[in-house]
Amino acid sequence: MHVITANRLIDGFVVFLTEAGDWAENVLESLVVTDDAALQQALEAGKTAEAEQKIVGAYEIEVARDGGAVVPVKFRERIRAYGPTTHTDFARAEYPGHFDHPDGVEPVEFKRD
Repeated sequence: MHVITANRLIDGFVVFLTEAGDWAENVLESLVVTDDAALQQALEAGKTAEAEQKIVGAYEIEVARDGGAVVPVKFRERIRAYGPTTHTDFARAEYPGHFDHPDGVEPVEFKRD
């Protein structure tokens, strides 16, 4: 299973191709493709969006399902999808579940003396 990810050109945010052909910031809204034909079609949608200067750097990532959740397989892609793994102060306020990793990773809390 794969999804298409890229960076939105206007602000650099990580985005994911949706079933509607839009680009969402949440991996849970992404279009999950399971066969080569659908993957090639999704990659073409990425190329089109790049040509329209909506996104940059579209590529496929492998995902798995954990219940109903879409979970990137590689750790690098989990960081892109869920954000930094070091401190909750880096979470984006508009995404309250930003640090709710499906694999149970807890953020590191730094002590300040």
